[in-house]
Amino acid sequence: MQFTEATGLGEGWVTPLFLLFGLGLFIGNQLGGKLADLALISLRLDRVLPAQPYENQPVQIAHHH
Repeated sequence: MQFTEATGLGEGWVTPLFLLFGLGLFIGNQLGGKLADLALISLRLDRVLPAQPYENQPVQIAHHH
């Protein structure tokens, strides 16, 4: 089955729809990459600047039986 038959759209719609689809993929890739970078930056900051300082926290010792 051809694209035009499956969608019920004329041949004139094929190029604009594929262009729109490609643009959506490009924007999604760019946005996803930037969001992933932000997540990595916050992850690194969490390791450098913990939410709670380690001072005055009880030390837990694992007992092996």
